[in-house]
Amino acid sequence: MAVWIKSSNVLVGGRFAPAEILVEQGRIVAVGKTVCRPAGCQAVDLGEKTVMPGLIDTHIHGFAGWDTMDCTEEALMSIARALPKAGVTSFYPTTMTASRENIQSALRCVAKVMGKPTGGARVLGAFLEGPFISAEHRGAQPLESIVPIDLPWVEKLCAAYPGALKKMILAPELPGAAEAVAFFKEKGIVAALGHSSATYNQAKGCVEAGASVAVHTYNGMSSLHHREPGMAGAAMHLNQLYAELICDGIHVHPAAMEVLLRCKGPEKLMLISDCMRAGGMEDGEYMLGDTKTVVKNGIACTESGALAGSTLRLIDGVKNAVSLLGLPLEQAAAMASQVPAMAMGIYGETGSIAPGKWADIIAIDGEYQVEFAMVNGKSVL
Repeated sequence: MAVWIKSSNVLVGGRFAPAEILVEQGRIVAVGKTVCRPAGCQAVDLGEKTVMPGLIDTHIHGFAGWDTMDCTEEALMSIARALPKAGVTSFYPTTMTASRENIQSALRCVAKVMGKPTGGARVLGAFLEGPFISAEHRGAQPLESIVPIDLPWVEKLCAAYPGALKKMILAPELPGAAEAVAFFKEKGIVAALGHSSATYNQAKGCVEAGASVAVHTYNGMSSLHHREPGMAGAAMHLNQLYAELICDGIHVHPAAMEVLLRCKGPEKLMLISDCMRAGGMEDGEYMLGDTKTVVKNGIACTESGALAGSTLRLIDGVKNAVSLLGLPLEQAAAMASQVPAMAMGIYGETGSIAPGKWADIIAIDGEYQVEFAMVNGKSVL
């Protein structure tokens, strides 16, 4: 059934304006100030609610009590059904550094769920955050599971689960890093740099080989120094890199966020949640992979005190970008929809409200509470 949507505040073409949207067969077919409303279609009048593209979380471990490393289809489906409350209509389930068997099990589950209706956010593929990372900047990642770059193993994953592995991290200082980036690019995998002690030149070498994302910028990487810019300096300076940002005011000081924004511009700054299973839950003890964490006042830490992901809802990351960075909502929203879509090479399908794209749409009230969510033309909230 066709769906006709109306609001006085729709993000279209980079600005908010009154608009009507016609959806048919899961795609947006028309957007404009006035769109013909077919007889018998479902009408959704959202009044003055703020309508924007559904958010895309490219770095999220879990939500609502579930985690990608639970390695079950039930976990992924449960995360997917809960995420529209966070404004997310598409996501990339994210693994941790773990045994190869556990990573493979998680990827197997992602491959099974991809393309299936979830009753919530769509699963677009997996982000493997490990195991090719730095021990020094591992954060909450377990030391015992960190291994050297092993391309034959990645080749086996690609062969076993075609199209499921969409993004993979590596530390640029590891032997063979630039060659691995080129291999990832050949396989259609987005090469992401992070959890790294790299020098600026080591990071630059990987970017020249095709790396395109800096993982949770500032966190888990060598810091900026005026004589050695490090991985953080590379993230700021190299235009080819999209910079992930956990915009919760905890992982990164607002002043440092503003510096990053000035360096990258909103078109290269990508909001992520890096959320773990405690997202949307009360404070308490939770597992992040095999690592015990304690969540207090919404802040997740390991027993040693290291930050262990976040409990951030991505829509709150958008809210914080407005309140902490002074961005207009249209730019903040694009940093969680258009920019991740471009970074992942799917902007032709999603990331904005435009004819031909997936009908993945959300509406929020003045307090950033998600009041309506549509995925593939079907209401999921």
